[in-house]
Amino acid sequence: MGLPGPPSDLSPWEIEARPSFPALARGPFPPKAELYVAPGRRERRAVRGGRRPGGVGTVSFRGNREAFGKPGIEPRWTRGNKEGVGTAYSSDSRVWFTLWRGVLTEVYYPTVDRPQIRDLQFLVTDGSTFFHEEKRDLTSEVARISHHALGYRAVNRDPEGRYAIHKETIASPHLPCVLQHIRVTADPGLRSRLQLYALCAPHLGVGGSGNRAYVLDAG
Repeated sequence: MGLPGPPSDLSPWEIEARPSFPALARGPFPPKAELYVAPGRRERRAVRGGRRPGGVGTVSFRGNREAFGKPGIEPRWTRGNKEGVGTAYSSDSRVWFTLWRGVLTEVYYPTVDRPQIRDLQFLVTDGSTFFHEEKRDLTSEVARISHHALGYRAVNRDPEGRYAIHKETIASPHLPCVLQHIRVTADPGLRSRLQLYALCAPHLGVGGSGNRAYVLDAG
């Protein structure tokens, strides 16, 4: 059974985090089509050269500083029960991922026994009356995109029906990337006040301590 669409009385308010998957399938990838994460030194040198590997777009390094509040709470892994497991159909992409409650949990790279993040989710607030953590406070529905694909559609809803987060998650067929298309629908009275913040818990190198990262502007 497929997932129901957004309620008809909610005007769509879209956050285009990625282009539609049919566009991705055609390739080549347009600039800003996806976030390129450089996990190793070889990729990092390529990025600093000003051109992203594969000749897609340009990138610029945004500086280096310590994370506020370091080292933070003791890192822990996510839950073991899963609602979905996915990977690409091509061996060119050496990435695997799991889902729980409509949230992207472990992403494995370059082998299936090396998770690189704990989870990636949204924090949602209107700035005054509520603050929601996606995996804890929203209701979730998850379904396969099709019987022949390891991709998933998820709808995470506010229990009071004021907004919903619609996601499609799939692995890129030829790059070590997990792709998400995300759309948010909200009650018109809430739309201008609704704020979303991406929250990622990195566990690079199979551990949550001592992780280092950097931010790139892609264009």
